Amino acid sequence: MPTFLGPYSYDDYPTSTPNKPVKISQIKLSYANPLSQVNLGDIVALNGIVIEAIVKVVTAFEGSSLPSMTIGSNTLPAKYLTEESVDFEVEGIYKKSIFEPVISNEQPRVYWNPNGATAGELLIFLIFSEP
Repeated sequence: MPTFLGPYSYDDYPTSTPNKPVKISQIKLSYANPLSQVNLGDIVALNGIVIEAIVKVVTAFEGSSLPSMTIGSNTLPAKYLTEESVDFEVEGIYKKSIFEPVISNEQPRVYWNPNGATAGELLIFLIFSEP
């Protein structure tokens, strides 16, 4: 079997690929946090890409009613993650791949309502790239 597969010119393969730095924003919420809109890290600039949203339920939530939460932007509250995406009664990691380019500067936000929960804690991560 021949091992030589050439000849190839440098035009066949790109010599440089554009790399974008990736950032991770993190916040921690629990049953004790009041109803709020919490900024999730830095503003994502124009031409950045929101890659993934991750929610880790560290301690399962308990109480008369479960919390509600969405992850979105300053303009669309459920842009990246809807209420149905996380089961607050089950500890675990919930991920949603997004890969959405940002068409204007936007502030990622978590819209949180504890709804009378008496126990529970979660971590929220948003992974995005710089332009």
